[in-house]
Amino acid sequence: MKLLAKSVLRSSVVQHVTTGCFRGAGAVDVLVGKETTLELLSRHGCDDGEGSMETVWQQAVGGTIMDMATLPWNAALRAGGPEEVEGRDLLAVLSDSGKLTFLGFSTTLHRFVVVSHVSIDGEGFDARTRAQHLSVDGCGWAIAVASLRNRLLLLPACRQFQGAGPLCMVERDGAFYQGRDTLESSSSHGGVYASTEWGTIWSLAFVSNDEHANTCAGAPLPPSLRLAAVVHRTGSACSEVQLLEWERNRGGICCLLRLSLPHEEQLGLLLRVVPVPQNPTAMVAIGSKAVMVLQLE
Repeated sequence: MKLLAKSVLRSSVVQHVTTGCFRGAGAVDVLVGKETTLELLSRHGCDDGEGSMETVWQQAVGGTIMDMATLPWNAALRAGGPEEVEGRDLLAVLSDSGKLTFLGFSTTLHRFVVVSHVSIDGEGFDARTRAQHLSVDGCGWAIAVASLRNRLLLLPACRQFQGAGPLCMVERDGAFYQGRDTLESSSSHGGVYASTEWGTIWSLAFVSNDEHANTCAGAPLPPSLRLAAVVHRTGSACSEVQLLEWERNRGGICCLLRLSLPHEEQLGLLLRVVPVPQNPTAMVAIGSKAVMVLQLE
């Protein structure tokens, strides 16, 4: 690991940061979210740590940004689309409007434009249980959205609509998973909904899929996906990592593993989990006292 560039950003509260090839395959950009504003940064200079980050574009968005993440390019899902989609990463933005919005950078307009959006209010999320966490699969196969407590929605990606009208980025049918043992089929919303008394959800992360690790940019949606969640229960002295699995044929979410980590041990309070590339059983756990690698087997 080495320092490539260092910069002092203009005075503001930076709440979200993600990277991606938003302007095309030749440009690696840094995108900063500041409550109601997006700022696109590009690195300039040498790779000796003396480079700088320069603002390419900045604009306000409609609503407060709750979370945002990069939706990577996947030729199997988005080939043949318009300029803002073809060969580029998209930005998925979760806002307080109750919508999950997909933005693509237009080189003609020199700004991000709305490619598609999905309303998630009314299906387990409302003003009291607003969705605040967002995670995107590393191959662009699915998106997970969660509230602060008890609610998780998994949206499988679909091949975009090629006719007139807005693009469709996620599937519109699926099944709701409510509780640990109850599975209810439904087509009223495009996803899989899990609602159990988990506790407070602190972090979500898709687990790497080793089968398509090197070719996922052109691979179709696999039959199953795995997702790790960090959960804290009221009054508990432990942090909990839950390994969840979504199966396409089954149409639901099940919990494969629960791992409890006491707060008094070396990791401390578990804050976040991050996937390990090309390793489907490992996650990097970031705690208040240390960082360690967990084997989820």
